[in-house]
Amino acid sequence: MASAIETIIRQATRRPDEPYNILSYVTHERYHSCMSQCNADFWLFQNGPGVKGNWKECYAQIPDNHHVFPPFTQSPMEVLPPWLEVDFVMGQHKFGQAQHALELAQYFGCPSLILEHTTVTNEKLRAAVPQLKEIRGDINVFISKSSAEAWRWSVNDPSVEIIHHGVNTALFQPNQSLLRPQSHILCVVNDWVNRGDILGWDIFNRVVVNNKLPVNVLGDTPGVSKAAQNEYSLVSAYQNAAVFYNTSRHSPIPTVMLEAMACGLPVVTTDNYLISEVIENGVNGYKTNSEYEQLVHLKRLLNNVEERSVLGNNARKTIIEKFGLPAFVENWNRVFDRLSKIRH
Repeated sequence: MASAIETIIRQATRRPDEPYNILSYVTHERYHSCMSQCNADFWLFQNGPGVKGNWKECYAQIPDNHHVFPPFTQSPMEVLPPWLEVDFVMGQHKFGQAQHALELAQYFGCPSLILEHTTVTNEKLRAAVPQLKEIRGDINVFISKSSAEAWRWSVNDPSVEIIHHGVNTALFQPNQSLLRPQSHILCVVNDWVNRGDILGWDIFNRVVVNNKLPVNVLGDTPGVSKAAQNEYSLVSAYQNAAVFYNTSRHSPIPTVMLEAMACGLPVVTTDNYLISEVIENGVNGYKTNSEYEQLVHLKRLLNNVEERSVLGNNARKTIIEKFGLPAFVENWNRVFDRLSKIRH
C-alpha cells in the first residue's frame, strides 16, 4: 500500500498529462459517467462499514476509467491494491462517506475533496448544519449556489467551488423522426414513496393520479415503478413522452429533469433552488408551486403539440448552453489541478 511518503513523491513526479488517481465511492452512476471524461482514474468503494451502495448498470455502464472495488468487510484497505498511488480522496455526501474519505486522506497524506449533491431537507438536518459544516475537505464542491448557502457555506470561501451538472447531450437528445402526438406525462423518480416529503409523492397523487392524467413512471420505487433497463431505454422514454413532470421539494436540480430537457421535453416543475434559475415560464417549461397551475399546464401541454415543440426546443438549448458536458469536464479538471497543488 502506498504510504504518505510515496504520496509526496507521487505529487512531485507525476507528469502533467498523467491522469489523477482518485479514491471515491459509488454514488450517482450517471454523474460518474459524465466525470469519466475528466483527466482521472476513479477507484470506487462499495458496500462496507460506513459505505453504502453498489454500482447499478441499469443507470449507467461502468466507464473504462472507473474501477469498482469488491465489497469489504472491515477495512477499505482489504480491497485497495498495494501498488495504487493515490492523488486525492473524494467523498460524496456528508453522512458516512465524507468522514470515511477524510480519514483515508489523512492516512495517505493527500488532499481531500467533499462533493455535496443534496441540500438541507428538514428542520432536524438544519439544526445539525453547524456541526456538519465542520466536516470539510481541502476543497468543497456544491452543485449550486443555493445548495452551498443552504449548508451555510459562503461562495466567497476560498475552499468552495460551485460546479453545475453536466449532461451528455450526444446521448440525451431528441429523436427527430418522432412527432410526439398527444401522449403522456413522464416522471422519473427513485424511492418516491419512502422519500415522499422530499420528492413530492403526495403532489404527484393529487395532481396526476386524482385527475387521471396519462402518465408513465420510471424509477426504482417498489410497488410503484421499476427503473429503465439501461440508459438507452431511458432516452427512449424521454423521447416518447409529451411533457416531463418534476414534483421534488428538496433537490438542488434533478438530473433527470435536465436529461429530459436535453431530449427536447418541456417540463412542468415545482419552483425551488436552482430550478428557479433554469426554467423560464412559457419559454422552456413552467415552474410553479401551485398544484392547480401545474395541473393546468400539464393538461394544456398534453393537448398542444405546437407549444410542446417550441418549449422543448428551447429546453434543449438551455441544457446545451448551461449544462453542457465540456464546461462540466473543464470545471472538474480545474478543481483537480487545484487540488494537486495542495501539500500536507
